Amino acid sequence: MLPIDYKNKVVILLKQLIFRALNDAFENKTKFNLENIEIENPKIKNYGDYSTNIAMKLAGQLKMEPCDIAKIIAKKINDYILNDIKITLIPDSKNSKRENITISQILENVDTKTIGIGFINFKLKKEYLISQIIQLLKNKNLVLTTKNEKKKIMVEFAHPNTHKEFHIGHLRNISIGESLVRVLEACGFEVFRANYEGDVGLHVAKAIWGVRKKIENSKLKIENLRQLTPAKKAEFLGEGYALGSKAYEEDEKARKAIMALNLAIYKDPYKVDLWEETRGWSLEYFDSVYKRLGTHFDRLFFESEVEKKGREKVKEAVQSGIFIKDSDGSIYFPGKKYGLNNCVFVTKEGYATYEGKEIALEDLEYQTFPFDLDIHVVANEQKNFFQIAFAAVEKLYPVQKGRQYHLAYGMVNLKGGKLSSRTGNVVTADKLIDQARDKIIKIIKEGSIAEKEKIAEKVAIAAVKYSMLRVNPKIDIAFDLAESVSLMGDSGPYLLYTYARCKSVMRKAGLDGFSDNLSDFSSSLNEQSEEEIALLRMLYLFPEVILEAGKNILPSLICNYLYDMAQKYNLFYQKHKILGSNFRLFLTLSTAEILKRGLYLLGIETVEKM
Repeated sequence: MLPIDYKNKVVILLKQLIFRALNDAFENKTKFNLENIEIENPKIKNYGDYSTNIAMKLAGQLKMEPCDIAKIIAKKINDYILNDIKITLIPDSKNSKRENITISQILENVDTKTIGIGFINFKLKKEYLISQIIQLLKNKNLVLTTKNEKKKIMVEFAHPNTHKEFHIGHLRNISIGESLVRVLEACGFEVFRANYEGDVGLHVAKAIWGVRKKIENSKLKIENLRQLTPAKKAEFLGEGYALGSKAYEEDEKARKAIMALNLAIYKDPYKVDLWEETRGWSLEYFDSVYKRLGTHFDRLFFESEVEKKGREKVKEAVQSGIFIKDSDGSIYFPGKKYGLNNCVFVTKEGYATYEGKEIALEDLEYQTFPFDLDIHVVANEQKNFFQIAFAAVEKLYPVQKGRQYHLAYGMVNLKGGKLSSRTGNVVTADKLIDQARDKIIKIIKEGSIAEKEKIAEKVAIAAVKYSMLRVNPKIDIAFDLAESVSLMGDSGPYLLYTYARCKSVMRKAGLDGFSDNLSDFSSSLNEQSEEEIALLRMLYLFPEVILEAGKNILPSLICNYLYDMAQKYNLFYQKHKILGSNFRLFLTLSTAEILKRGLYLLGIETVEKM
């Protein structure tokens, strides 16, 4: 969990109110301070906008039932509301001014109606909810009060290996990483986008061997391959890799040739025929994928640039006892001393392992961008790798202690099973998005062929990204293409359809965006329906959801919120006539704007119509 420094004005107010009510009701008999008072959003919205369990915490101390304590506190605060009591809001920073607030202008009522016992629920005034939504709509910042500007976070994500295709598993990685970057930026952090790519190793040797064989067997010329599109070059490389992998397992002569090629690449990859050129093909192809997905990076890091430095640093650290040289000449990290496994960082042949390369990578990344935290978006299966690597990094670079975090994510499977590039039976990112686009274009009703293709491309990317993001990253997912492109249910297209519906209503009303003449609703607020108020309360929560997503490093919280909000809007849309009502138009344009901002945090572009 990230230590996000955020003070919600209402939360500060509620804590002070509870503290005051405790002192008034129990005459300073409690030993609680403001920091002990916890405020949260109740999962069941009918219970209010905020709640606290302070009564349960005080039960033992006061020797009373929690429900009785809760009723006493609730009555005290309701009295404050009825009597228009003012409270001085304690500032959350040196730059903030003290503020006198009339409680009745923010709180509607306080009650203790819950399934459990002892919870105190706070319901905000509708006028206050509206004022906060208006403030959010007028402000470009997604989170209005935060103090994280001086904190730096590196997010290292994507991680495709050169000489292999960008497959569906990489799509989950890049979707999580891109969304996380945007969420953290919204929370006020300075974020650096990093990408660490494997451009040396056995997979590269297999691919180059296979490419050479394909060229030889088909009598192709390298000049012909250079004319191919980036995607076709990548496909050719993928075929070469599949051929090399098969030969490596089945043909002893080929195996020896590939191993020799691998050693030559480690010694000096630039002297190996076709290494630099085929590496360039991969990077060109990856760039096209990044552009299609709306992702960019501040710096690409490569295994080839850290291998030599990694082995040198490990060898140097043997003298200090951080690493130990074994009898066979290899160098290992004594992980058992720290409750981990011993692990080789430099092989007996003198080359850095993945762990050894990580030693140099972390130093290079920190020198490039002196981070407070480095988040590595990498699959669950690398959990042990990072535990050992982080332990070694902290011994070698004490300044980085506590600054490394592995954001582990689960595997992506299709209905047909796990993905594989070794066999050549791989679903690439481009092919998957193309399939989604082809399905979506058939259901788009409006626009010319060119417009439909443009809309279908955006909706297809939304479908794929949302499917990757909507569940907790740690959970394995089975990707279902039909489900992902559905306009009904928990999907990216459903959210885009809801946004397009809002924009359609706004066009009919002659509205392009927020207008000051929509800001006075007090005259008719008492007449609002259950659907309208439920949507209003949902819209208000947006900044808090962003902060929770950032604090817990969970973009899936944004997905859950947007889906819930879209459902509430569509229910409201079905039950009520919107045109002719300023308040309902306000709800519509607010929903559209918050959907747009929320989808941006997921790395998804909106469409005006579908």
